[in-house]
Amino acid sequence: MLFSLFVEKEESQKLTYLKELGEDGEYKYVAKIDSKTSKLCHSLNGKIFKVKDMIPGVNAPPMHPWCRSTTVPHVGNWRDKFFKEREGKYQVEGCFIESGALNNKSDEYGIKRNRHAQIYYNSVRNRDKQIEISKIAKNTNINKDLIQRVYEHIFENKYLLESGFKQFDPDFYMAQSWQRLREGKNIKKMDIIM
Repeated sequence: MLFSLFVEKEESQKLTYLKELGEDGEYKYVAKIDSKTSKLCHSLNGKIFKVKDMIPGVNAPPMHPWCRSTTVPHVGNWRDKFFKEREGKYQVEGCFIESGALNNKSDEYGIKRNRHAQIYYNSVRNRDKQIEISKIAKNTNINKDLIQRVYEHIFENKYLLESGFKQFDPDFYMAQSWQRLREGKNIKKMDIIM
């Protein structure tokens, strides 16, 4: 009776694998390896089989009434398959296109961009905070309280970072986003997400 329950469990496992992995799906036989492991289970440990060929007692547990083996989905080199299937399928518009005077060609090591970000962050910090928040709230139709929290997070608050307790370092792309939001021109989705 108990053995037949295990067989039914494996049949259920086969149906789940077929549903999730498809006809060409594969599973790996995994035996609990210790002094009690049977020679049969030990010999099957690590072997890979097709899900459509899964037969309890032949190439899937239980192999015997005291079988402690199991199976796991085998996805092989899933990373390569995952990226190959999606190659060129999903594109984020404008995310990697750089324009303007400061880009990877004109500033290969980011020195000018970092300097620009530092100058821009300082100019934002030296402006009237409430005017800054009001302009961005007006240009984005986002609540002033939320804009104020973002402002404080980026330009005022200090955090325990690797280099100590300090403000975030100025970031060129964040500076550009903030500038577009403040001016209300060419606002991109990524500016709002920032």
